[in-house]
Amino acid sequence: MWCLAALVRWEELNNLCKEYWTSAESAARLEMAPMAASAAWNMGEWDQMSEYVSRLDDGDETKLRVSGNATTSCDGYSSGAYLRAVLLVCRGKYDEAREYVDRARKCLATELVALLR
Repeated sequence: MWCLAALVRWEELNNLCKEYWTSAESAARLEMAPMAASAAWNMGEWDQMSEYVSRLDDGDETKLRVSGNATTSCDGYSSGAYLRAVLLVCRGKYDEAREYVDRARKCLATELVALLR
């Protein structure tokens, strides 16, 4: 799947994700979700994208999550908040989308600081 995403082969990736999503374990779904959401987005499959995005961290700083050995408020990718913003823009909910863009920015800033240390 990573290779298909890197090669921008959205249709193939989208079909593969649909095929394996239902039978995949929770951990596998969490790993698939960002790629699957991007593929669905590029194929214009908004309902499918919504399903994948629902598995991702929403970037809410008030919620702490345990991720491996660390407690974090972001999923390490900032993609959950960003992809939610995309869905909300498509639905014409611009004020809500702006909130998720802000969350994605905060998560991304946190990720960048961690990389610089």
